[in-house]
Amino acid sequence: MSSGDLAEIFSSVQGEGLLVGYRQIFVRFCGCNLNCAYCDTPGSRLQAGTCRIQESPHQFSFRSVDNPVPVAAAVRSILHLELPLHHSISLTGGEPLLQSACVRELGERCRGEGAKIYLETNGTLPAELKTCLDVIDWIGMDWKLSCATGGDDLSDQHLRFLQTAAGKQIFIKMVLTDACDAAEVEGAARRIGSVNPAIPVVLQPVTAVHGLRPPRPDRLLDLSAAAQAYVREVRILPQMHRLMGML
Repeated sequence: MSSGDLAEIFSSVQGEGLLVGYRQIFVRFCGCNLNCAYCDTPGSRLQAGTCRIQESPHQFSFRSVDNPVPVAAAVRSILHLELPLHHSISLTGGEPLLQSACVRELGERCRGEGAKIYLETNGTLPAELKTCLDVIDWIGMDWKLSCATGGDDLSDQHLRFLQTAAGKQIFIKMVLTDACDAAEVEGAARRIGSVNPAIPVVLQPVTAVHGLRPPRPDRLLDLSAAAQAYVREVRILPQMHRLMGML
């Protein structure tokens, strides 16, 4: 039986991507292999001594347990949050696939209880994805644009990840800042379209953080048109949970 370094387990509303608005149970994993400029959960990049766990889906009260958390204990905490109220379980981070053995066991056990598993990932660890792909129902994959992250071009890793995930229900999310240009968005969309032009792409204007700003509305439309040259379905969606003041 495996265990995981977890930051928190809680009930909330999905605020990003194609499942926006659905109530989910979130399992946030500690640790990340990236350091994006727009990261809105920087604390989850680090290992944590304790994991906070919501005690009831009807109120924001929490208890703390020591890390690492045994998978069996995590599943009990998930079930205590009244699984039938929720669309699915979101494995998020940080980057969950850094703990792929835990992802696999947690996914197996929760699916055995009738849950669906949604993986939120930065899309850079295709080998780790392969070890647990069969216990995942949906994938929300980030395509990290260097104009937004301030980091390296990760297109080759993203392409391998997308090829590994072929056949799964998946969508791509690109966070956009006012520094993003049509050429980089178009290049990403071209690679996505080479795998499957039917894969939906969500363009997410950055929530103002760390001095970053979203593109102007007219610029967003230009970036959307650049993506639509290679993929059929492009949506522009902000972080809805931030607008609603949700966790």
